[in-house]
Amino acid sequence: MNIYDLLDSLGGLAHWEITVDVTELLLQDAPDQVETPVWLKNQSFQQFQDSARIKQINQSKNKKKKEKKRRSRTDSRSRSRSKSRPISISSSSSRSGSEDREHKSSRLRKTKRKNRSRSKSSKTRKGSKSRKRSKSRKRSKSRKRARSRRRSTSLTKLGKRSKHSKRSRSRQRERSRSRQRRRSSSERRIKKKNKDFDPATDVFIIDAKPDKTLKFVVGTYGYRIPSYKVKVRGVLGWSKQAQRFQRLEDFKRFHNRTYIKKFLKTKSLLHLDREHIQTANATLQESLNKEYIRISDEPEKEQDEEEEYDKMKSLYDDATRNYLAGVGGLTPDVDKTLEEFENPQIRQRRLEFNSKLRDTPTNVNLWIEFIDFQDEILKESVFDLDDDLVNKTVKKRRGEVLRAKAVTERKLAICRTAIQKNSRSIVLAVKRLELSRDLLDSKTLDQQWKELIFVYPDNIDLWKRYLLFVQTFYIRFSVGETIKAYKTAIFKLREQQRYFAEHGELTRLFELEHGILDILCQLVSLLIQSGYVEKGIAICQALLEFNLFSPEFSSPGGSDFDDAVSLLEPVWERGCPRVGEDGAQGWGVELNRMNQMEEKNLKEDEDWEDDIIAEAKDRSFGETWLDLELGREVRQWSPWKDGDELPEDKERFVEFEFVCGFLVDFSRKETKFRLFVSVLTLLGVEWRDKEFSNLTRSTPMEAYYNTDKMYNQNLYNGIKMLQDTLPTIKNNESLAIFIHNLFAQCYTRFQEPFRTNIMLVWLEYEAEIIRQNKGPAAKELRKDLKKLVRCLLKEDRNNLDLVVKFAELEYEMEGYAVAQPILETAMRASNSNFLKLNTEEGFLSATLLYRASVEMELREMIKLQNDRKEHPDNTISDSIHRNRMQWVLVHIGCGKKYSPYSPEKNDVILSLLEGAQRSFQDWIQEDIQDISCSRVFQMAPFVRHSICDVIFFHAWLTKFSAGTQTAVSMVASVRDQIKSNDRPGRFDQLALTQSFLVESLDKICLDMLWFDSVFDVLEKQRLRNFYLYCISRHSRSRYFQNKLVLVQDSTSIVNNIWQEILSSIQDTKKTNLALIEEACEISLSKFLSVLDPLNPQQIPALGYCFLYKLSNLLERCVAKPFLKHSPLIWRLLLWCTSIESLRKEGKVGCENIKIMLYRAIQDVPWCKALYLDTALYLSRINELSTTKKKPVLQSDGEGEEEEVKFEYISGSLEHINELMVEKEIRLRLPLQELEVLLEPL
Repeated sequence: MNIYDLLDSLGGLAHWEITVDVTELLLQDAPDQVETPVWLKNQSFQQFQDSARIKQINQSKNKKKKEKKRRSRTDSRSRSRSKSRPISISSSSSRSGSEDREHKSSRLRKTKRKNRSRSKSSKTRKGSKSRKRSKSRKRSKSRKRARSRRRSTSLTKLGKRSKHSKRSRSRQRERSRSRQRRRSSSERRIKKKNKDFDPATDVFIIDAKPDKTLKFVVGTYGYRIPSYKVKVRGVLGWSKQAQRFQRLEDFKRFHNRTYIKKFLKTKSLLHLDREHIQTANATLQESLNKEYIRISDEPEKEQDEEEEYDKMKSLYDDATRNYLAGVGGLTPDVDKTLEEFENPQIRQRRLEFNSKLRDTPTNVNLWIEFIDFQDEILKESVFDLDDDLVNKTVKKRRGEVLRAKAVTERKLAICRTAIQKNSRSIVLAVKRLELSRDLLDSKTLDQQWKELIFVYPDNIDLWKRYLLFVQTFYIRFSVGETIKAYKTAIFKLREQQRYFAEHGELTRLFELEHGILDILCQLVSLLIQSGYVEKGIAICQALLEFNLFSPEFSSPGGSDFDDAVSLLEPVWERGCPRVGEDGAQGWGVELNRMNQMEEKNLKEDEDWEDDIIAEAKDRSFGETWLDLELGREVRQWSPWKDGDELPEDKERFVEFEFVCGFLVDFSRKETKFRLFVSVLTLLGVEWRDKEFSNLTRSTPMEAYYNTDKMYNQNLYNGIKMLQDTLPTIKNNESLAIFIHNLFAQCYTRFQEPFRTNIMLVWLEYEAEIIRQNKGPAAKELRKDLKKLVRCLLKEDRNNLDLVVKFAELEYEMEGYAVAQPILETAMRASNSNFLKLNTEEGFLSATLLYRASVEMELREMIKLQNDRKEHPDNTISDSIHRNRMQWVLVHIGCGKKYSPYSPEKNDVILSLLEGAQRSFQDWIQEDIQDISCSRVFQMAPFVRHSICDVIFFHAWLTKFSAGTQTAVSMVASVRDQIKSNDRPGRFDQLALTQSFLVESLDKICLDMLWFDSVFDVLEKQRLRNFYLYCISRHSRSRYFQNKLVLVQDSTSIVNNIWQEILSSIQDTKKTNLALIEEACEISLSKFLSVLDPLNPQQIPALGYCFLYKLSNLLERCVAKPFLKHSPLIWRLLLWCTSIESLRKEGKVGCENIKIMLYRAIQDVPWCKALYLDTALYLSRINELSTTKKKPVLQSDGEGEEEEVKFEYISGSLEHINELMVEKEIRLRLPLQELEVLLEPL
């Protein structure tokens, strides 16, 4: 066995680096006469263990012998010392020995004292400034010690023994005795332990001492030698501090330093001395029978109360003293008012909240509801009995402003309690910051937001809330700072995206990319609404170019993000055609032909500016400025490129440095498709669901695309009450061409099913352009649309979705006679039995044509009925359409080969009806138990499901055979079997599918009831009742929102539907901005209906009634956290104020409009339309003034001539411009430039 095996056997030494050369040197340097150690002579590890045990036993025995010898010597010395100790001072020899011992002990004590004094003096010397003084002190102390030493020695020589020496001897005896006791106890323990020890039989012994020979190994640190931990104190894994705290919690010692401090700081403590403890005998006997002894302090308490009463009497009156003491109550009138207005429901809800939170303190949503519930408590309190819509001075006089702040502090207190119980909740932390925005200063608030984001950098919802805070906090708001915050957010989230992609976290990556896209859409909307339309369009172009038109790199690894950005920069700066512009082919193609590109100069039509300037003589300065500002805002929307002439406005040129901070490379095809759809939505492209068709803008799709969180600033449903401050397809032809180019250039970059969805949206957009044009232009557009459809069908002739869309467009433009043969031909060509198909895709393609045919027949019946209402003489019957629809439904139910309908086949319909119904029922019962998950992310927004189509066929066949009530009951029974959530998760496909199914089935029922109400007015009440259910359950569905005007156009407060709309404003779960916009459109249409077309400025009393209703609704909306950041609501409220100010004096109306503007920009400071609307409304009442000079006469004294000085009075137009410049809102025409333009040549 060599030395390496031995070291390995010792354990823990295998990692020590011991080289052969070093050990050889050690052995060579060792002397020859030294014998080899015993532990190196062992042949095995067992021999080594035995020899180690024997050596340990021998060492312990030798130690015991030495201890016994030493104890015997000390005992004999102590005995001889006690025998030879003299009683008197007679023996000189014995006295001299004792004096020597005393002298030694005193010398030891003095040296210890000297060391202590030196240490103390050194500590004091550290803080001293003069060295001479410390040296003198040291000398004086040493002199004193020398004198005392001499004095003590002289006394000992004279034979006087000091008391101090006697005490020292007694202490030494006690110490020696205690040492003896400890040694004896340890010996007893060792004897007991080694009593039955036998080295031959015992196999294992724990070696508690380290091997000191390991110290001589080169490279070994002495403290790293393996040793045995004799005793482990405490619990393994616990630190000493944690164990100490646990001991304090288990047994609290109230005499600790911390508790003593608490008792010393606490006031009005009872001092338990003899006077307080002494009690009467009767009381003492009574207390002995109880578990405690009562200690009374009544005399002192009475004395304190008397002193306090005297102080209160000198300061307060009787009523205040009673109130502070809790004596008495309110006056009888106030008490009666409290009884009348105390709401028992509010009290009951508060008690329910308390009990629920006590049981489940970790329920964060319940805490949030309880915090929001405090507003209702304030609303229903006795202090808020009057109307809400009162002046702020009146509210301040009544103390409502202070009470609102008190409620905020109460909410914060509840929020702190919730955070203590849920310390990791981000929602509660965000809620606390939102509540603190009116209490904390802006710098502290911004710092706390940044600290929270630093802890959770990958939380998308937190970033959205922070950006909304930056965007809506008026004190610190500016467009430039807000853009910086968005750029920081994109940069941080881009790093998280790269991290998820490298680690393969695909689910989190998918959610993160959608979150980034939400933030980018919010940024583009901010830029467009604040006047920077060019920058918003440039960001959209850069994102589409970067994600759809990137060049294909030949290298195996491709290129990373930074390389692609560096390649895009020269293409962007060169001014190559970008996506959406004429001649654009993508930056991947432009990268190869940059040197061959010819520069094109962009020429804009500026004749409209000359016309406005020419008419400026007959108009005011403010009106001219407003027309020019609006004209530039609508027309100058396209970014200026480097290849064109330099613009007069430098803001029109968008540099690549600005754009590159918002570039994101999306990895999923679904996200890229959503990027394209989001750009179209921001540019104003919309599509609506028609009657009897499949849902495209359902609640799950709105949640997935996050469109319900976007803020509009104008009404797009035909009612033109607000001025257009942005370019749209209605007022700008170049923008319409730009969107057309987007479709044409981008649809080929996607694969199925995304390509088909883009083509469907494209065709719907072109049809909307045709609807807005009339006359010869519309005819030309129809021809172009037909050519486009044929070209798309040539690319994919088997695309049934395009065939159905082509038939719908032909029905809308040409009529039923042209469209019906298209579908019939396609059904005869397909002839597939959907009941025998196993895949979801095959089933949906088989039922698509049949459903489109049924929808067309239903629309034709509605069209004929409306024609009969307008022209009673029209006697055209719709029976052929009913029979043809039933023929289609029976064929698809029985699975037979389709053949065209003829009147001779009516008997065949009756014979096949029962079999079709039975097959539909069997199919539904089979598939409703196990609902297949639809491909929501791939099919959105045109989601379809097989259950919807089958129930659609079954419901309409049942309606025409058994009645509407039977059909509705059947659909409702199937709907109740589907488990759905009213607010499904955004990325949960199964939950989204279930919610889509429930909403689609409710739409089928509503369509059937609406179909009956067209033919019979009495059925309208059933339609309203069912619509009330739909709007309460699906309040976020765009289809049900758009149906509000058709179902119920009354704004009466007794109307159930209108009450539901008002209640949805109060309920945070049902609050929906789109529903409020629909309700506002109804109120506006009511207001316009009572106006005189010849004299619209003369508003009747009924018109003011509708106006006040609308303003009341809007005031309720702006009090809610989510709705108050809507630019549209504030614009409508400003419009209501302007209409009301028409009948008031000019200055009063001007002040009211300005006050409403100040209120609006506190919540939506980025909206440029508010400033332009204010200028328009002030110009209507002739209050849009400019700065004027007012002469003022001044004189220094009597007899001197008066000097004429001018005082400048700022006008409202300059004030509006200053507000815009302060917040960095885009100002296209400064007032100084307009003054130059208006100067005569």
